Amino acid sequence: MMNNFLNKYALNNLKRNKNTLKFSNFYFSIFIKTQATPNPHFLKFLPGKEILKDGETYDFSDIKQATISPLARKIFDVKFKIIFKIQISGITRVFYGRDYISVGKQELVDWSELKPQIIEIVCDHFAKDTELFEETPEPEVFKKDEIKLIL
Repeated sequence: MMNNFLNKYALNNLKRNKNTLKFSNFYFSIFIKTQATPNPHFLKFLPGKEILKDGETYDFSDIKQATISPLARKIFDVKFKIIFKIQISGITRVFYGRDYISVGKQELVDWSELKPQIIEIVCDHFAKDTELFEETPEPEVFKKDEIKLIL
């Protein structure tokens, strides 16, 4: 099931209208679609544009691996409140596909707490047209004897 979300603060610093940005006489809104996955602990965020070339993917399993991507770092920094003012990270994985960002969460965390924060981060990133990577990532290279076929 897909849902459309309008970034409610869409670059507040540029324009006070919370749903629309104005550049000269042109207006546009930023929409992020979300899509459930077979795994309930993962959710796809679709910015409506290609973010990688065909066949490219990047997988970040922790914030240390995400040092080359400002967007992944910000997503890993999403926190949720457990008791009173105690906050912990709820994100376990960030994955970039051709036209989506898949985010994994901890089992005990509810998407209702994380999804609005992630949507805000993704909208802000694409509205500001920020690069996905600060440096060119190294592709993973496997030697023939390291590849195992699992049947």
